[in-house]
Amino acid sequence: MFELPQRFASIPFALEQQTVIQHRALHPLNVLMGFADGNLSVGVTDPEGALLPGAEVRIISVVEGRTYVAATARSDDSGKMSHTTLPRGEAWVLVEAPGRQRASVRVFLGPSPLAIEVVLRPARALVVGV
Repeated sequence: MFELPQRFASIPFALEQQTVIQHRALHPLNVLMGFADGNLSVGVTDPEGALLPGAEVRIISVVEGRTYVAATARSDDSGKMSHTTLPRGEAWVLVEAPGRQRASVRVFLGPSPLAIEVVLRPARALVVGV
């Protein structure tokens, strides 16, 4: 079992992470879902439609109110990523690339192919005065 160092034990996020890691160890996603035939294709572009190869794409499945990383991949030279063995049901597609804003899309996966396009806009600096 994963144990956090004591110096992190009082941090709420760290406690949550420990719980998630323990839960994953006890309940693998494929056992919880039963069906892993979700079929998803993701295209990643900029606002002008140019392809964005090398973008990181994460598929986060939602099962019984908990989230699990179902897949992680990078978009290929044509700005695409495909996966055919994802758990059925609710999921979030999170996409990010250097110099770009992150984007997310909520989807519902099943055995029928689903194709989505995600647009990553240029990153912007946020200036905050104190």
